[in-house]
Amino acid sequence: MKKTLRYVTVLLIISIVTNTWFAVEIFSQTAQFGKSYINVSKPNGGTFEAGDILEIRATIALSAGTVTRLRYNDTLPVNCTYIASSLKTITNEGFTYFTYTDANDLDSGNVNGNFIRVNIGNTAGACSEAAQGNTITNAGTLVNNMRPSFYKTTCIRVIAYQVKINSPLPYGTSIFINAGNFRYNDAAGVAASSNFSAYTLKLSQNLSLCSNSIGANVLVSESNGTFGSGKPKDRGSSALVPLPYTYKTFTTNTPNDNYYGVSNNTSAVYTTNAALPYPNANRVFSVWDIIGDHTGATNPFLGNPPTDTVNSTGGYALIVNASYQPNTAFTQTISNLCPNTYYEFSAWFRNVCRRCRCDSTGVGAGSAGFIPGAGNDSSGVRPNLTFQIDGIDYYTTGNMPYNGTWIQKGYTLITGAAQSSFTISIRNNAPGGGGNDWAIDDIKVATCNPVQLLNPPNSYVGCDTATNVTFIDSVRTYFTNYKYVRWEKSCNNGVSWNIIKNDTISFTAKVGTDSVGRSLYKFIPVYADSNCLIRVKAATTAANLNNANCAVVSSGATRLVISKCSVLNIELRNFEAVLSNNHSMLGWKTDIKIDDGYFAVEKSTDGLHFNEIGTVMAGSFIPGELYSYSFKDITPVNNLAYYRIKASTTGGRLHKYSEIILLRTKADKIGLISYTNPVRNELDMQLISNKPGMIEIDILNLFGSTISSQTKNIKRGLNALQLNPFPAKVSGNYFLRIRFEGTVINKSIIKL
Repeated sequence: MKKTLRYVTVLLIISIVTNTWFAVEIFSQTAQFGKSYINVSKPNGGTFEAGDILEIRATIALSAGTVTRLRYNDTLPVNCTYIASSLKTITNEGFTYFTYTDANDLDSGNVNGNFIRVNIGNTAGACSEAAQGNTITNAGTLVNNMRPSFYKTTCIRVIAYQVKINSPLPYGTSIFINAGNFRYNDAAGVAASSNFSAYTLKLSQNLSLCSNSIGANVLVSESNGTFGSGKPKDRGSSALVPLPYTYKTFTTNTPNDNYYGVSNNTSAVYTTNAALPYPNANRVFSVWDIIGDHTGATNPFLGNPPTDTVNSTGGYALIVNASYQPNTAFTQTISNLCPNTYYEFSAWFRNVCRRCRCDSTGVGAGSAGFIPGAGNDSSGVRPNLTFQIDGIDYYTTGNMPYNGTWIQKGYTLITGAAQSSFTISIRNNAPGGGGNDWAIDDIKVATCNPVQLLNPPNSYVGCDTATNVTFIDSVRTYFTNYKYVRWEKSCNNGVSWNIIKNDTISFTAKVGTDSVGRSLYKFIPVYADSNCLIRVKAATTAANLNNANCAVVSSGATRLVISKCSVLNIELRNFEAVLSNNHSMLGWKTDIKIDDGYFAVEKSTDGLHFNEIGTVMAGSFIPGELYSYSFKDITPVNNLAYYRIKASTTGGRLHKYSEIILLRTKADKIGLISYTNPVRNELDMQLISNKPGMIEIDILNLFGSTISSQTKNIKRGLNALQLNPFPAKVSGNYFLRIRFEGTVINKSIIKL
């Protein structure tokens, strides 16, 4: 069948490309080659799974002279099935240019079982892979000024076909993309090839970024992946950006292809005006965005404005001008990881070129006759990046269009049973040439910690004669491998901890997408334990409980307040309290009558320190009701009051306490008594509640975007809570939001 020429828009796709590109100068020819594959099934980014459709891509970019006897040979990857009629030639932006039939016919492409051959160029003839193999038969000639053209100087052609990953295949299965090769003759008639290498991707579950608590970033280099801050506009090179990328400062035409910069202001000629028109001499190549970095931005999608480096300092970001070569832009070996532990590997990216497209005729954006892309897009080749672990591809970002904002990309992985290190890499996928210019910041590799709550959360107050006291540790997590727990006690205010009990838990309940399990610790308190602390650790393996970097400690520790008590043999029942005209009306019942006793009514304004405000004699129960008592507080309640009843014999020889009841003049279920403001590194707050439960604590920026969300257990009464460290790193104004069963508290906070 005759080869057809057409211009159509194809789906946005995910590209995964090897590091292996070759620039070959053959006398008067200069050619660059690249092999890649993209995941058509996940255009917005994701991992590789059974059933996904991959598009295999091989690129030749000829920038000078002529290549003769040009053909391409490839072998289909194992564990994949070819998608019929998908063989074609596309532009480096992904637009279809030529299509081929699969059959052995008159066009210059042929799929024969597991083998593919395409004859390329203006003299290419009919293709029969079975007959021609990798010989020169019917191979073509390519000249640098042919189409698709990059500014009428370079011809870029991409041979593409699609395969489907077979199903079912288990996670962990490797898919090997075979080398394939362009073959051609140089000007002296000597045979040459592109010398591609095979590539490996691994199937893994397409987990989202951590939906629960995030631990510390283990990427300690480059200022924890933020690239630091300073006053110079151009910071200098990064040791974590490997060759062939080379550092350049920002000027009118740099950083150019295969170069990068580290800057807090991406203007070519210094300015802080990000709203300059396109084109403008203050912009790199007259069209790049003028921006600052991303770290700590009030609005994480807009990022920070370009830094006024005359009067202030600013954060840096890494900016890459990717060329035809899909090279690695960042790599780092990370040690001291926790085995069998989930990590989030993520970063923030931004397409920085709004008008970098060059259409297939060689006309650039802004020039007469320019043909914009789909949707009137003029940004050109869209950035597309691969996340790699130990040389194996696991995730791709998908094509990132120009929209003037930052976007976070990444995925969640789990380390092996004994794995304590790996090497991460972030690699450019898309062939450059008109676009593919991007910024990266806030690279993070952090553990997906569970939310772990200890109840009672702050303090336990009781007698040394109590029995069967039960503490509960609740573990709430999306990932159910945090099943090992250890109870610990410290009697020197947290300086050292002793093991009380090791335990394993099973997750038996669900809250949304999270699983919930718990561990119990039952004990009999003794007076010697008074002022000691109880805490719990959770870990993914028993060995990880011994590693401070791998064990997750429950939110806060519970202090034991144990008193020497002689317990009165009486039950205090139905203790109730109501407000009437701001005066407290108390009532309670007992199962027996104390012949020589009384009831002391005690009151507190903080739930911890009580004073006696009156007594009721044990013999003065309400007539007609069996051992029922009442008391009215003659002092009006100002906002809140706590009450408890102490039943005592004459002389206080024996006594027993009731539960504590909270009364408030406001109807809210919770109230914020005090909180740190302004805050530096930690936020302390005192919260009161009329019932136990779980609250949500959010920190929001001025634009209303949530930058941190935590849940904590609270008890009835006074609760001392802490956010340490305070989630926001950058100074400014923020909002504290507390939610509990329909009640919402909003407070403004200043971060110093």
